[in-house]
Amino acid sequence: MLVRPWGFALEEIGRPVHIWPGEDAVNDPLQCGQFLQDKIPNAQATFFPGEGHFLILRRWGDILTQFVSKT
Repeated sequence: MLVRPWGFALEEIGRPVHIWPGEDAVNDPLQCGQFLQDKIPNAQATFFPGEGHFLILRRWGDILTQFVSKT
């Protein structure tokens, strides 16, 4: 996933995308979330300070609330 082509350009994604990166993630640093937000049209990101890759374990309620309010 990280080193092989995906078969499409991020700029081709036509649907709204929401990204929830943790600002302290090691495997996917903050720059990855910023890159995706910049490249994907209609992308929104909510950056969680002090959170890492497993932020879903503590922030699932925040994420679910955002997800449901967008649909």
